[in-house]
Amino acid sequence: MSTDINHKEESSSDETTRANTVRQVAELFGTEPIIVLAEEGILAIPEKVADRPACRTLAVVDQAGTLVGVLPVTMLMDDIFLQVMPEEFLRDDLDPEEMVNLARGSEADTARDLMQPPTYVKMDQSLRSAFVTMHRHRLTGLPIVDDSLKVVGYLDMFQLLLVWLRTKDG
Repeated sequence: MSTDINHKEESSSDETTRANTVRQVAELFGTEPIIVLAEEGILAIPEKVADRPACRTLAVVDQAGTLVGVLPVTMLMDDIFLQVMPEEFLRDDLDPEEMVNLARGSEADTARDLMQPPTYVKMDQSLRSAFVTMHRHRLTGLPIVDDSLKVVGYLDMFQLLLVWLRTKDG
């Protein structure tokens, strides 16, 4: 199956970008997700992140491999650096909600302690739908799952931008 994101003659580049599916982008870029077990220790996770810096949202799964949550890399970094240099966080003007989130994170031992509810896309969803999901949940990437919520890929906001650029210039 050929993925032709560059050429669709009947519509404008914006319409083309919206109409493309997650599957088309996954086939084009093939970004491997970062998958961590819910009970995995926080300090073991950064090595996985270092291996795949393009993946900014981690998929948190249970023992059966089913998606149970997501962990933005920014939350992981906040948790680690809050422990390493708390004075840098505490001197900032944080609103009460941010302070509560930082305090919650500082007690985290496992991915489950830091994760957010499962947020994902499926292969046949449109890029418009993927963008809306990312934007609504303030995530820069999403795991791609199958019908049984097994993680099969990763979609990043940067990839959406590249698709738009290709169709615009195409």
